[in-house]
Amino acid sequence: MFDYDSIAGFATSIKAVAELAKLAADARDEAKIKEAIRELQSAIVDAQSKAIDAQSTMFQLQSENEKLKKLLANLESREEELDRYELHNFGDGTLAYRLKDEFREEAPEHFLCPGCYDKRIKSTLRFDFMTNRKQRKYTCTNCKTKYCLGTPTAQQRVVRRSEFLTR
Repeated sequence: MFDYDSIAGFATSIKAVAELAKLAADARDEAKIKEAIRELQSAIVDAQSKAIDAQSTMFQLQSENEKLKKLLANLESREEELDRYELHNFGDGTLAYRLKDEFREEAPEHFLCPGCYDKRIKSTLRFDFMTNRKQRKYTCTNCKTKYCLGTPTAQQRVVRRSEFLTR
């Protein structure tokens, strides 16, 4: 937060310096002049101290402002990247995020984890294998959730040799 008290204190110190300088000029007695000079020097030191405090506060605020600007730019960049993806139904209600059509030529085919995407994390799905029901099995590289994408085919009944011979 901006420290208005240090700025106000600095302004008050400057005003006191000006008043003391006027007193020193008005004083005819040497003792009064010496006292006024001592007070003037003390007020100058106080004003310098408050100026340094205000400068330190201003530097701290500028530094914090720069950090926040960088954070905001990073978040905006991440949002722009995530906006390039759309939720896709691979069949039978199996869902994952993939690049929108207009961005598909920019990168190899890949899919994002729906759970991580909802948390605004770009996490790719790693292909594991094709299941015996012709679904593609994937694992999220971040949260380790497993996904089967695609419409499963009907599992073929395996006919045993003994059944075949008895027909």
